[in-house]
Amino acid sequence: MTTQYDTKIMRIVRIFQAFINGEHISMRELAEEFNVDLRTIQRDINQRLSFLPIQRDKEGKCYLQEESLGKLGFKDVREFARLSGIWGLYPSFDDRFIGDLLYISLPTYWDNYTEQTPTLKSNAIIIKNQGFEDISHHRFVFTQLSQAILKHKIISFIYKEKKREVCPYRLLNNSGIWYLLADESGVLKHFAFSRIQGLSVKNTHFVPNQEFESMIEKSKVQWINSNPKSVKLQVQNIAKEYFMRKAFASNMCVEYEDSLCFYVVCSHSYDDEILNLVKMFLPFVRIVEPVELQEKLERILQEYLKDSKNTES
Repeated sequence: MTTQYDTKIMRIVRIFQAFINGEHISMRELAEEFNVDLRTIQRDINQRLSFLPIQRDKEGKCYLQEESLGKLGFKDVREFARLSGIWGLYPSFDDRFIGDLLYISLPTYWDNYTEQTPTLKSNAIIIKNQGFEDISHHRFVFTQLSQAILKHKIISFIYKEKKREVCPYRLLNNSGIWYLLADESGVLKHFAFSRIQGLSVKNTHFVPNQEFESMIEKSKVQWINSNPKSVKLQVQNIAKEYFMRKAFASNMCVEYEDSLCFYVVCSHSYDDEILNLVKMFLPFVRIVEPVELQEKLERILQEYLKDSKNTES
């Protein structure tokens, strides 16, 4: 995951977290919370989370065996990594790697677990990110959007002082910021979650576009758009190693290179994607085609320098 967010994953993570916290879960209440059929929750627990030692109490609620709390094994770590979309973050997820990651002495850690076992900690690996947007105060709106996506309901809202009516497909987290991925007039667009105001879920349903669904599922890039544009970049060789290390844009490939530079052709959904990418690598990258995009970048930089001088004076 990918960093792309699926409401199914949100639901499964919520259930997984409840089990780990020792809660007794009512499948019917969960179905009401997420506005899905009871069979969906049953499938989540009986199939998708079947790797957990789940039991039922006298009231029919599900819970995790008490002796399992705090003692989940490597198989559980792997399965949760797959469900939550962080699988590709690490080079492998075999038992020895997980042991190194959690600083566990293999292979008998879990078999010999006692209350005196040292607290798990990682000395070998540090992962830093850019932080995550706090949307805890918008939980109700987030839930409304999730339910609209699951039920294929058309929604309307105010965005940048304009009323929009769209068919919602996914809630997506990109670099720690939440976006709504939705079809507006036949075009997949991203709407910043924090800017959505006056959300209204209509009783009208829509039929998901299977091409859009396929595009979303197969996409490995940060942004998804049904009408991608092409761009050619000139990159100095001094920046090649880092520039090619990550998929900064879709379908990125080297067209040709010489002793000083190489030329990359790639797809993008929005101009800001490429403009922000080039800004990140200044002065080692410039836009060759389309020329007007390079001119737009130069105007932005000139305005920035002008404002900076005015501020200093």
